[in-house]
Amino acid sequence: MGYRELVSHLQKEGEEKIQQLWADVKKQAEQVRSEAADRTGEIRSAYEKDQSIKAGDQAEIIISESRRKARSLQLSAEQALAERLYETAHSLLPTLRDDRYRDIFSSICREIPESDWSDVKVHPQDEAMARSCYADTRIETDSSISGGLSVRGSRGKTAVVNTFEKRLEKAWEDLLPLIMKDIKKGLSDDETH
Repeated sequence: MGYRELVSHLQKEGEEKIQQLWADVKKQAEQVRSEAADRTGEIRSAYEKDQSIKAGDQAEIIISESRRKARSLQLSAEQALAERLYETAHSLLPTLRDDRYRDIFSSICREIPESDWSDVKVHPQDEAMARSCYADTRIETDSSISGGLSVRGSRGKTAVVNTFEKRLEKAWEDLLPLIMKDIKKGLSDDETH
């Protein structure tokens, strides 16, 4: 092997090594690109997941707030409805003064315990009936009383209020849920028809 052959052989070997190195570099670069792409995909996926979680959390906060506001509005509307219902019921109390009222008034008087009553308060139209039940007692009239009566003891400390207004007030706590239930049932029945 001569000089030229040696140089040619070395040159050929060098080119092959360069090509091999070049192929290895390309292969490593491709591997690095692939790993970078995988890592970028993982990062992107993690970011999207994180954003999705954040969006889900944000959506949950918004939904929760909306539910709270809706519940608050519902409670406010129910409170307003309850007040209107009470006012309506209160305004209808005078209608209880019908043909049977004399018997009702007598029954209410019998519910009052025996005592040394000094004052009796009644509707102006009930003054005569009150005198027949409480002959020795001072009778006062009060047009704000729809029916029934209120009595006060001689020292002014003991009082029994047995008026339509007081009965409605005491019964309202039990009546209101039943009325609201009927209203809601009526509304749901209307929606199905």
